[in-house]
Amino acid sequence: MIDQLTFKNATCVGEDSKARQNRKFARLHRTQHPTIKTSKETVINLSGRTLDDGVSSLLQKGLNYAVTPRTIPIEDILAGVEKAVQSLPAEMAEEARQETVRIIKSSSRPRNNITTAEREALRTLKNNTDLTILLADKGNATVILNTADYKQKITSILEDPSYRRLTRDPTDSTERETALLLKKIHSYRRYMQTTVSVWLQTPKAVWTSKDT
Repeated sequence: MIDQLTFKNATCVGEDSKARQNRKFARLHRTQHPTIKTSKETVINLSGRTLDDGVSSLLQKGLNYAVTPRTIPIEDILAGVEKAVQSLPAEMAEEARQETVRIIKSSSRPRNNITTAEREALRTLKNNTDLTILLADKGNATVILNTADYKQKITSILEDPSYRRLTRDPTDSTERETALLLKKIHSYRRYMQTTVSVWLQTPKAVWTSKDT
């Protein structure tokens, strides 16, 4: 009887352990091998136009996909470095410039990461002002729609009574108010730090009983 109960308990423990391991494996498999979405899930075509294979393949990569340039953007790199070294001492700034030039000279042309059809699609979409491409609100999908429909939708949203046209740009006043608020916060923090420091350094009176 005892042997039967022991065997039954061991069997249950083994089955629970096996089920737990199967669940762990399933989670790990889903993490390492995510389900590949189809073009219908990653590209939402609301334009009513038929997209060729090059356009569909390009849009499936997403709007955050960085297309490698045909040539190294030397002017942009030098301009960015020059802006970054403005606050450095002259010697360090010149050293950074020389290092940048050395890296550029030793660099090779970046490898193309899109096909010829996708690059042609990119050029076509860039020059086509009748289409607007956006990121979907949910699902990380790419939405392509007619620019006229997009503008009409924006106009209908702005016609809502909750919106009103501003008579002037509020950026300057908002920046001033924010700077003033930050200054007050900084002053209050410094005041609190000084107050606490003085309180900690002030000798404390120790009261003792006359009976002691």
